Amino acid sequence: AVVSTQSKQWYQRRVHGEVALQSYSSSHCNKEVYGSTQNMTSKILLISLTCVGLTQCLFRQGLRAPPISKEPLPEEKWLTQRLDHFRPTESRTWKQRYWINWKHYKPGGPALLMIGGEGEANPAWMEAGSWLKYAQDEGAAMLLLEHRYCGKSHPTPDLGVKNLVWLSSRQALADLAAFTLQMKAKHNLNGP
Repeated sequence: AVVSTQSKQWYQRRVHGEVALQSYSSSHCNKEVYGSTQNMTSKILLISLTCVGLTQCLFRQGLRAPPISKEPLPEEKWLTQRLDHFRPTESRTWKQRYWINWKHYKPGGPALLMIGGEGEANPAWMEAGSWLKYAQDEGAAMLLLEHRYCGKSHPTPDLGVKNLVWLSSRQALADLAAFTLQMKAKHNLNGP
């Protein structure tokens, strides 16, 4: 097909302006459309990635590192947990790490529990965050429990697939229940 020079110029202006409204049957025009489409796709991808990157910087998810405290941090403690809370015949146990801050506790006051996430628990949180203010206001004990399989709390010697059978939200919640009962009994925590 024959394309007039004027039509070709109009088309080239539109393609270079990144608006491809027409296609021509001549191979020359098809190459221009294909090349411009690739260019436009690359630019759109670049703009999208830039926006995602900026969004991640502005709206960062997860906990940031706690502010550095001048207060001494509580020492780590260890609690014996069952490997499997739901099989009575499973008698293996392991040690789970935790911390307690008694600084603001008043007898009969509540106990606040921070549940460690999927990473190493940081005892610096025992002196930072909004829960510190709650502990001060309410006379509360502050407890931080590290999640099983995270940090130094490893129920099994390795993270092989056969050993990950005990990595579940159900087991983690049972860890929390057992921890709560043991702390109440050991420290006479009977507040609200």
